[in-house]
Amino acid sequence: MSEKSREKITVFKGEVYYRYIKGETEEPIVETLRIIKVRRTAVTGLCNEKKIELTATELYNNYTLVNPDGYVTFTVACLADGNKDVVITLTRKEDGGNKCTMPYAVCRQAIGDVFTNQLIKDSSVFLVGTSVNKDNCPQNVEYKNVLSCNSIEYSRTIACYKYDTVDSLLSFIDTTKFDETLVKLYNKAPTVVQEANITLPVKGFCKTLRELMESNEFDYDFLYAFKINKVNFKLERHCDIDDSGSMIPTEKLCESQVKILEDIIGNYIFNTYIIPYDLDINFNDIQRNYIMICDTERMVYIIAYDLGEGLDRTECSMYNEIKNQLLHYKSVMEPIMAKAKNNHK
Repeated sequence: MSEKSREKITVFKGEVYYRYIKGETEEPIVETLRIIKVRRTAVTGLCNEKKIELTATELYNNYTLVNPDGYVTFTVACLADGNKDVVITLTRKEDGGNKCTMPYAVCRQAIGDVFTNQLIKDSSVFLVGTSVNKDNCPQNVEYKNVLSCNSIEYSRTIACYKYDTVDSLLSFIDTTKFDETLVKLYNKAPTVVQEANITLPVKGFCKTLRELMESNEFDYDFLYAFKINKVNFKLERHCDIDDSGSMIPTEKLCESQVKILEDIIGNYIFNTYIIPYDLDINFNDIQRNYIMICDTERMVYIIAYDLGEGLDRTECSMYNEIKNQLLHYKSVMEPIMAKAKNNHK
């Protein structure tokens, strides 16, 4: 490859690159660099909280790309009625990455909430804004229609990895244009709608991109895309007591945590082992059953385990029944009710 063609290399914000550097011992140290700014022939990367300026050629010659798990695109879309909308989409690597035409998940403002308005039938409010993915889209909703618009006015695409959060994704973009679009929508929004001959107040319009993503639980769809299960506990190391009575650290889950995962998996599990998720993990090297979880601190872990017999527990039946009733939406009822509560304020 010529030096000239290297200068034209395509780089996305959010991409992670690595290289091996000499350490104090004979073992090389892995240095990672995450791209935070892209110019025509140069990039700015963040390495150990320090900014590093590189030409595209220097990046190509000295670093290796860690293939992104997906791409998140933030868009200002033009609608048929002359208004504009803010749309956030997620495409996974297996969907075709940044060249995919049908993203796995979409979050947007100017649309009725395809879940809550169906599930909370006795609600006295019509909620707008939604986040949905291919696997949990209600059967009576055409998924491609959730993506519809006339044209795209402005967009920014970020490379993402399984450990990313709303905070980390937003750190890569200037949200000004998106926030301005949302404020205009908010100011022009109708105050009521007619639903089944009933006049309902409209709630759910947001003034910032962050509010749109958080109030519609985009993070759930992000984790769902990568088969990461949200759990309601903080994963902390605990200790076992050995034969001498001494406390020894363990990499196993405690009994209550095991029970929660058993309810998700539908089987008894044992011999659990906690592996903090990192980019250098090769899933093909894991020779056991495993499940990925995200705890209340938004930390992602791989839990390896041995599989036991199928569960016959009331809690497990209730878990699966609720999950099916809610069309796999947000996996539990709390986010739905919390959203309705917040929008009544």
